[in-house]
Amino acid sequence: MKITYKELIHSDIAVKNEINNTPTEDIENNINELCAWLNDKVAPHYSGPVRVNSGYRCDKLNKEVGGAASSHHLTGYACDLTCADVKQLRDIIKDNYMSDIDQLIYYPKKNFIHISVHPKKRGEYFEK
Repeated sequence: MKITYKELIHSDIAVKNEINNTPTEDIENNINELCAWLNDKVAPHYSGPVRVNSGYRCDKLNKEVGGAASSHHLTGYACDLTCADVKQLRDIIKDNYMSDIDQLIYYPKKNFIHISVHPKKRGEYFEK
């Protein structure tokens, strides 16, 4: 598992709809923080490939995908990830890093997890 900055800002929907999803410098810092956290904390425990379903979203893209107005994707602190064993990836984070994060949301039927490393660090876990 290795997540890149480029993966966290890319969106097929943005490309298809010609939406400029370029983050500001402040948001770039947040995305880099998220990327570093994933690669430093989670990657050593999960060796398989991981795909970013959704990372940073500008306001226009967030509206296009039906994202929440207060989504941490807008600030570069959140991403949605999928892999061959999403439950294992969820458990790695849930069992070891809840105090590091703001939210972990597991979507078993859609086979992905949402992770937010927003500085609030509420350590919230939800299953939807």
